[in-house]
Amino acid sequence: INYNPDGFRLMLKQLSIDYNNVTMMITENGCMDSDSDEVLKDYERIKYLRGHLTAVSRAINEDGVRITGYNAWSLMDNFEWTAGYSSKFGLYHVDFNDPKRARTPKASAGFYSDIIKSHKVVGFSLGQAY
Repeated sequence: INYNPDGFRLMLKQLSIDYNNVTMMITENGCMDSDSDEVLKDYERIKYLRGHLTAVSRAINEDGVRITGYNAWSLMDNFEWTAGYSSKFGLYHVDFNDPKRARTPKASAGFYSDIIKSHKVVGFSLGQAY
């Protein structure tokens, strides 16, 4: 997955400059899973989230950008207009073959939960439970 957390930080800083330090809420930020047979082990998404949340933290603490919140995209796998059910953006896996649409937390759900609980972006190793 190609991503650029530093570019995200620079964009937030530029928006702050252009719009007189307006308070911002990041309502959607995320990435789809890489092709993997192990859908619950979405380590690339964790890497993405860690990088982008670190960039948000630096924008707030080093650049003075006023950000009130951040929402990962998306909570659950869903229907995407251009890819149907084939692309997976969720922190929770949805089994679309199950009539009840069973939902199972992916590794990224545990990672994101820890950030919310601790208010800190922490490291990650493949040996962790999530």
